[in-house]
Amino acid sequence: MNALQTVRESVATLASDATGAQAHPFMPGRLVPPAAIVLPGSPYLSSGDTFGTFRMGLEVVVVAAGKVNETASNTLDGLIVDTVVELVNAGISVSEVSDPWSLTVSNAEYLAATITTTQPVEL
Repeated sequence: MNALQTVRESVATLASDATGAQAHPFMPGRLVPPAAIVLPGSPYLSSGDTFGTFRMGLEVVVVAAGKVNETASNTLDGLIVDTVVELVNAGISVSEVSDPWSLTVSNAEYLAATITTTQPVEL
């Protein structure tokens, strides 16, 4: 496993530990919410603060179970708060959380939000 895969796995584990939801370090073939999906951010890899260092950008997509309604909204808020707190406590910088948006998977609609993060990475 390379450094980028290791970081994605560790962020997925943090999200799972924080929320109790399934967490994936990649887009899964089958999604069962509640879930967290760790995807490459933009930029995925950039130069760090000093020569020879790097920062890795990741997007953590949290997905609430159920239809897009008040219950799903409350569940999503909980997933966001729990995930952000866990990431920040682990030393990962959270730059923003997107507006909630509708994620359609296999003709099912779920409420989701994207947490944008960056962190140092050693290659």
